[in-house]
Amino acid sequence: MSDAVTLATPALDRTVLPEWLESFERVIGQPVEVREFGDDGHQQLVFPASIDENNMLGGTGHFGQSPAMVAHNRSLGFEWTEQGRILTAPTPGSLNELLDARVGADVGWRLGYVREARGAMSMGPFLRRYLDGTIPIQLGGAEFVREQIARRGPGALRFQFISVAHDLTVHGLNYHLVDRDLIEQLRARVFESVPERAESWASPGASGPLTLGFFLDNDLNRYCYAVWCRASGPAEFRRLFRANFGQLLAGLDIRLRETRDGKGDVPSGDTNDMAPLDTVEFRIP
Repeated sequence: MSDAVTLATPALDRTVLPEWLESFERVIGQPVEVREFGDDGHQQLVFPASIDENNMLGGTGHFGQSPAMVAHNRSLGFEWTEQGRILTAPTPGSLNELLDARVGADVGWRLGYVREARGAMSMGPFLRRYLDGTIPIQLGGAEFVREQIARRGPGALRFQFISVAHDLTVHGLNYHLVDRDLIEQLRARVFESVPERAESWASPGASGPLTLGFFLDNDLNRYCYAVWCRASGPAEFRRLFRANFGQLLAGLDIRLRETRDGKGDVPSGDTNDMAPLDTVEFRIP
């Protein structure tokens, strides 16, 4: 597997996840439980509760009020504690296959594996993969993990491994009911606004503006939360998301303006060093 994104499948899960799981335990100090789910060869990952620092794992607060949403998300392999923290998620390939079967190939972001031996994924390829409709799951590789632990200690890679759990239990769940034609509209908006920059993000290791990373990781997530809170079921989510999509596009336009103004070009690559961004709010009636 190269640094290109590779769509996850149940078969690929069984090939690449054992090495990642071994590295996870070395870095975090606790294992992830893998268990079979359903009758079609799907698997779940059960993450240790200790990694839920800063609420990195997903919760049920935005859909727990809807019995239909609870049943739907459980059918995909998500499970949660009595406190509403999502510790159990389907493997990336299992989620992709279940989404094809349950919501259709024209709905939702899919998950893909990326082999990139870095502490954090390069921002340019991260943006490009997201805009192409794929949530990238970073696999650093066992050799990279061993080298980093020897040089810097396991804590240096903690965020990378917790981020995979975050991507599955937060973004993998929250983004799976968005119609693909709307994802294409987001992509087109970005390419029309910053075409040369967007083209450059296909290059391995390319830098990218943190403003758009903030949009995909934060603004889009908050918009999805607002829709989830109002939706009585999957079909209602899709209707409300589309009916209020202009709000999300307006938010993206703000982030694109900030991108053109250079706010997202932070030499350190750390969002803590980025100038304050404009507030974007969403209200779903």
